[in-house]
Amino acid sequence: MAVKRMFDREITCTDLFADMPNDSKALYFLLGMEADDEGFVANRLLMRGHNIPQDAIKVLITKGYVMPYSTGVVVITHWHSNNYLKRIKATVYQDERSMLEIEESQGSDARYKNKKYVVKPEFRGHSKGGVINVHHIENICSPSVEHMSDSCSPYVEPEERSGVERSGVERRGKDTSTPQSAALVKPKKSKPKKTDQEKHNPEGAKIIEAFIFVDPKNESYYNRNDQRSACDFLIKHYTLEETIKRIGALHKTNLVSYFPVITTPCQLRDSWKSLEAAAARFHQQRGSKEADNSTGDLS
Repeated sequence: MAVKRMFDREITCTDLFADMPNDSKALYFLLGMEADDEGFVANRLLMRGHNIPQDAIKVLITKGYVMPYSTGVVVITHWHSNNYLKRIKATVYQDERSMLEIEESQGSDARYKNKKYVVKPEFRGHSKGGVINVHHIENICSPSVEHMSDSCSPYVEPEERSGVERSGVERRGKDTSTPQSAALVKPKKSKPKKTDQEKHNPEGAKIIEAFIFVDPKNESYYNRNDQRSACDFLIKHYTLEETIKRIGALHKTNLVSYFPVITTPCQLRDSWKSLEAAAARFHQQRGSKEADNSTGDLS
């Protein structure tokens, strides 16, 4: 990932920018420095670390300088006007990125074009109060999501569907009523099935909670079966304490080129060995003492 960041004077030297409160101006530059190579950044941890009030991000959203997602991630609208990067590392927020396209217009300098992110037409109806609902695309044709619509049609909230469910005849065009012969068959007693929450180790919630500081998107993963299964695996094979230690160092290791980028429990489970190999390489290059001071306890 590139470490140098730029800002376009056509964006920051305007009356619109100058009229914003100082907190919002400072936050814009901080977001620009912390964002990945495609302009995405989890702003909550950044704001908390610099003691910036919540109203600062609201001003940036209202003025159109950033675009927020329901996952807690924001993207800098004019990122590609600010930064001309030849080599980029793809963002880890691929669901969010897939909802955007780049719109170009001629700038004051004929050599350069102004570029800004805009929401693709097919997703423009999926925002509420200026917040883009990225969960919409996660809930379409996804086997790991609890609620799915028939035939992979656009997702509808359960409360909107209640009272309007169609019968089997209307939905399939066939009569799905019970045949008379079936009424003579004595139904078998089945044991009550365990819910997904009861199947998983409750300690896994601590792993999800730790990952929220790495990526706020994890806040919606408490009830995700695949993520909770990954937590169970990590606890069983590596212990809860060791897993929490590894997560605590991810905010630094994710920025090192040869370390795997890990933002979810599933990624940590799948990349554990790669993380160990990268840590060993880091210790070999920098020395154990310097590595401990820089990245925490990775071994």
